Amino acid sequence: MSILREVRQTLAKIGLDVNHPEIQPKLAGRETLLRLAAERGFDLVSLEGITETIKYTDGKRQIGFIYILDGLPRQHTAAIMAHEIGHAWLFLHEFPILSLMTEEGICELWAARWLEMQNTPLAKHRLQIMAKNPDPVYGDGYRAALKALRGRTVPGLLERVRRGHGFF
Repeated sequence: MSILREVRQTLAKIGLDVNHPEIQPKLAGRETLLRLAAERGFDLVSLEGITETIKYTDGKRQIGFIYILDGLPRQHTAAIMAHEIGHAWLFLHEFPILSLMTEEGICELWAARWLEMQNTPLAKHRLQIMAKNPDPVYGDGYRAALKALRGRTVPGLLERVRRGHGFF
């Protein structure tokens, strides 16, 4: 089974329909990711995935690309794919502009949900890394999203955020 199909099926189990034809992640080398990040003003040394979204003046939305770093273990690749698909999904579903911490926290939550459903030593290890990530955007964002999820479904949390209530 392709990684994309596997990620789509797993995310569908938690109520996230990501079967959009616009969402077509591709594998790319580090040089490609770094070039794309530099073109967009990102300064990320450990970049493992990037999503470009385009909104035209007439309001039409399009995914420019989703690239995932090639050569990583399958589960790690799939977790990054789930994260990047989260960015595309938020864009395609016309979410308001979110703070970087909120958006990255939501996308990390998507990756974490995928990993949790794998129940493997590597997935558990990746989840531990995410839980301890000291980054104020990715780590703090993930922990805030996880805390806000308590007592809610992922779609329920997303709807709360869409309505402008943030995580809490």
